[in-house]
Amino acid sequence: MATKTTAPPVRLLTDSQAAEYLGVSRSYVRSLVARGALRRAALPATLRDRPGRMLRLDIRDLDALIEKAKAS
Repeated sequence: MATKTTAPPVRLLTDSQAAEYLGVSRSYVRSLVARGALRRAALPATLRDRPGRMLRLDIRDLDALIEKAKAS
């Protein structure tokens, strides 16, 4: 009998994934980052082929933003 494995939950999202998660546009997510309402995680460039940083948003920060909006 084969064992079913599940992928670990995704914690870090791209701008596009974060926008889809929140149900808003990618530009709105970027404006939240620019205003300081969301912070990005900057991962080292060695994790991908292109130079620079891999910028991601933590899904827990997105959830906290949702909870904060519900409380206001």
